[in-house]
Amino acid sequence: MDHACKHSGFLGSKEVKIKVQLPKSGFIPGEFIPIAISIHNHTKKPLYYLKAQLIQHVHYQAQQENSHFNSDEHCHKHCDHKTAETKMSEVEKSFEVNCCSEGIIQVALVLPNPLVPSFKTNIIEVDYCVTVEVEKDKKLRVEFPITVGTNPVGHVMGRADIGNRLSALSVTQPDLNLLIEPPPEYQDRVEVTMASAPPPEYDENSNGITNV
Repeated sequence: MDHACKHSGFLGSKEVKIKVQLPKSGFIPGEFIPIAISIHNHTKKPLYYLKAQLIQHVHYQAQQENSHFNSDEHCHKHCDHKTAETKMSEVEKSFEVNCCSEGIIQVALVLPNPLVPSFKTNIIEVDYCVTVEVEKDKKLRVEFPITVGTNPVGHVMGRADIGNRLSALSVTQPDLNLLIEPPPEYQDRVEVTMASAPPPEYDENSNGITNV
């Protein structure tokens, strides 16, 4: 559980205190980020509005061209380190916490899917943060760095989880004899060649005439 506190006003004066809580610091694309905001309003004015955002920061090095230095020396001396900030998701919430009272507000940010995961190389880095701001007051603005990955972060599977995972993945194998069709039955075809009738007997008489 990650949490942070902010307050407005000087010590001992009437002020607004907020406490923001996130259940974890690692998320995956498509996942919801539940946010709980506890507000202590000790001012004379009610509070009505808050906004939560998911911000992406891309830090990179912009090199100057036409340099005679090698790449390492050039980047070390002539690279401009820049950051591009993009709002990836936002949710606004209307509520009412009257003066001298307290309230708990809950909102949920959704991570876009697909979304580039958090990573860092020598020339580029991508990171994310969740910001919560009450009444558009920068003094009441809380920022949480989070990690966006491709797999759940910080979750250790217990025996029950492993059993459920195996049950979900198990497949009942059907009887292979039912799936494999036997070849069609063929009747034995035996061709019997009947011997031809014996040739007739020929007898020759004394006159050279053959009698059958």
